[in-house]
Amino acid sequence: LAQSPSVAIASFNELGVRKMSLLSIVVVDDDRSFLDAMKAMLKRIGFQNIYAYDNVEDAWSHIQRDAPSLIISDWNMDPINGYEFLLMMKFEEHSRNIPFIMNTANMAEDYWVKAIGAGADDFLVKPFSYADLKETIEIALGKILKEDSRKSHLRLVS
Repeated sequence: LAQSPSVAIASFNELGVRKMSLLSIVVVDDDRSFLDAMKAMLKRIGFQNIYAYDNVEDAWSHIQRDAPSLIISDWNMDPINGYEFLLMMKFEEHSRNIPFIMNTANMAEDYWVKAIGAGADDFLVKPFSYADLKETIEIALGKILKEDSRKSHLRLVS
């Protein structure tokens, strides 16, 4: 991943399938069938280290032990919702720079505005396509690669 800071990653092809497979992703959604669909799409993209949780508490515990390269979270969950999870992530020093993608079935613009304003890197409205997911992940990971190309910021799994 060593590259000039002025070079942005335009696609997963530039990142490389081998290196992409080393990235870890935490997905949080209280809908088990959605989690299964997300895992399938993420594997199709090329990710191998996918950690799926049906609640924020278990995801947060994982992140405390092993910070992922990317987080994808649903908004509408109980008892802690995705927005509150995002605020927790951005408050803590060890997790504030992890790219965070929020998703929800609610199409209200204020959800998007609130999530982006709180630090989400991007926002997906359910249902979304494989292509939309892939593009959104590329953008989220591309932002952090552009900000600092040192591989320690991508939290590669060894």
